[in-house]
Amino acid sequence: MGNPDTPRVYSPQAQDVRAKNNYVTALTFSADEYCVITAEAPAGFIVPLHSHADRETFYVLSGEMSFYDGVSWRVLKQGECVDVVDSMKHAWHNASNSAASLLIVTTVRMGLFLQQVSSPVETGLDAQKASTQKEHFLS
Repeated sequence: MGNPDTPRVYSPQAQDVRAKNNYVTALTFSADEYCVITAEAPAGFIVPLHSHADRETFYVLSGEMSFYDGVSWRVLKQGECVDVVDSMKHAWHNASNSAASLLIVTTVRMGLFLQQVSSPVETGLDAQKASTQKEHFLS
């Protein structure tokens, strides 16, 4: 299932349903510079409702993702884009039966955060470690 060193963003499910992130640009630039990430979100993947000051733009490369904009859910399909600005509350869910691929453009600050709350692919993640990751991500 891919490179075992590929970081995967935390997902709150009990099962291991996390996106695989690939950092296309280096995270060594200043925090406000842009960062490009590709992500593969497996079926069942969830990012809980959250907000942040940094802008994010998401482009669906393949598959489909449900996106919540703080008011309502909508399904984004291949070739569609959404821009998250001004501390907009948002959430994601891959409710389909297939993985979805996204291109994400955000700040290096957000890229570093995503890398920090990610972990290498692990099997049998113990309950204590999973709980610690969940609390860090949600804080």
